Amino acid sequence: MAEPAWSGTPWLRGWRSAALLIALCLSVYLPGFTSMPIVDRDEARFAQASREMLESGDYIIPSIQGKPRLNKPPLIYWMQAASVQSLTGGDVPHDEAWMYRLPSLLAAIVTVLATRRLGQSMFGPLAGFLGGCIIAICPVMFWEARQGRSDMVMVAFTTVALLGLWRCIKASGLLEAGKAEDRTAIPPATSAPPRVPHVTALSLWLPLALGVLTKGPITLLVIGLTIASLCVCVRRWRWTLALRPVLGLAVIVVVVAPWVAAVAYRHGAANYLHVLADETVGRSLTSKEGHSGFPGIHTLLMPLLLFPGSLMVGAGLRSAIAREFPRLRQRTAESLIITPQLFLLCGIIPAWIFFELVSTRLPHYTMPLYPLLAILAAQACCIAPTSLAGLLKMSPFRWALTLWLVALPVLILLAAATLALALRGITGVGVGICGLGVAAACTGLAAKALRLGDVPRLQLTGIAAFIPCLAAVAIALPQFDALWISRALGSHLRHLDPGRRLPIAAVGSSSIHGAGFQEDSLTFELRGSVDRIDPDQLDPWLKAHPGGLAIVPAHMMLGNHAVIPLAEVRGFNYSKGQLTYLCIMEARP
Repeated sequence: MAEPAWSGTPWLRGWRSAALLIALCLSVYLPGFTSMPIVDRDEARFAQASREMLESGDYIIPSIQGKPRLNKPPLIYWMQAASVQSLTGGDVPHDEAWMYRLPSLLAAIVTVLATRRLGQSMFGPLAGFLGGCIIAICPVMFWEARQGRSDMVMVAFTTVALLGLWRCIKASGLLEAGKAEDRTAIPPATSAPPRVPHVTALSLWLPLALGVLTKGPITLLVIGLTIASLCVCVRRWRWTLALRPVLGLAVIVVVVAPWVAAVAYRHGAANYLHVLADETVGRSLTSKEGHSGFPGIHTLLMPLLLFPGSLMVGAGLRSAIAREFPRLRQRTAESLIITPQLFLLCGIIPAWIFFELVSTRLPHYTMPLYPLLAILAAQACCIAPTSLAGLLKMSPFRWALTLWLVALPVLILLAAATLALALRGITGVGVGICGLGVAAACTGLAAKALRLGDVPRLQLTGIAAFIPCLAAVAIALPQFDALWISRALGSHLRHLDPGRRLPIAAVGSSSIHGAGFQEDSLTFELRGSVDRIDPDQLDPWLKAHPGGLAIVPAHMMLGNHAVIPLAEVRGFNYSKGQLTYLCIMEARP
């Protein structure tokens, strides 16, 4: 079960490895990055709040159309505002959607590099590089890196904090530096290990505090559950004093408390506590905005969201559990050792169970744990047998191999078909032919790697094949006009009102008049200058705003001679799963 001979090549070490991973990230995240319209609903809300922060000059309380938005901390708004301010030179009216996504793209690259560094420190250069590739290419990272919201930035801080925690454990003497096999037992319960240097402790506590300032308690939850689980497993807690918890508390207070105090002063402490309770306890006990699901849904989605690296996650988990659980059951000094596998299991399992149990569930909620899963999968690749016969004896690998050989060419062909459908014509035919060639080439490379029993090479082949798949989807998606209703409405309204002087209203849905459109992407597209009204408020609004334009369900125009239709837009409202037929109209003079 030795690593392949090519695992010692220079490009797996130092700056070369990091540069390759950055190039991989850019090849996946940049296609379609600037052409993708703003996405409902969270991205539009974050971007509009950051825009209004710039326009108002109020950097304390984020707001949308003048209403406070305090359910998320401010760091993401500050980062987005800084991005737009620097890229537009302070000319906010010339901002674009991609400017609000830039912090997420940079955070995705940081996550990949931190995953590489953590995997390298645990299992060596090949596992670190492969883990970075797995997390860089997976669909959930591909999507979140191009979404202007807080999740990707929070994941970056969480991954860096996990790396800091691992460094603290090593520096405290709980784990010898060097090879992962060199371990030191935890000292007796009556004594604590020597405290780590302040700089090393800050590598844990500073990103943890910044994670809290980005998306509340998620980073704190992941790190806290990891530490608590390690304490339970090794039956010791005094080693946590080596992490300098007092320093950590001070850092969190210094980073977070000033903004909390400012909000409590301006908005009222009781009001802000109510918002915090609703966002934390409320989301845990009841589903918010229809984001529900059954316990276990994150586990079912993981193979898709972490593909193609997810094919080896099962083997990695099985290997780690088989190694660690028998050892921990023993009451010997050997059972008091923190190993890399134990660290990964304690980082994944408790937090994963928590996310499965909370009532509000979205696919990306477990994303802070994906870097750890990627490292487990990478390590499983590196310790797999180096012969085809040995691979086929591994039950998890047989299932993964079957899925792999089926999914690889199918995904390439689907991506090529999607891009061909979007581009049409001769270009579309060329893309389809290229897709067939790429599918054949990658299948051949995968078969060769399998014949050699080279699992890391097989994994890298799949990653290389997945790059054009994701790039094709990213390029094609903005071309499907039916999905981008707000972009179409904005284009019509700019033509009808070039100076943006007329008042605009958007009528909501009703059982009588059909599907209206009041999504947050429209608010962003119209720079906040839109009133949301109910169907029965349309006539009073038109009387109060002479010359105003209204976006209404097309059914409201039937038989209504008091209004003039100006433009029509048909599309699919993906936020509600509804086909939508809208009209832009004005009242007759």
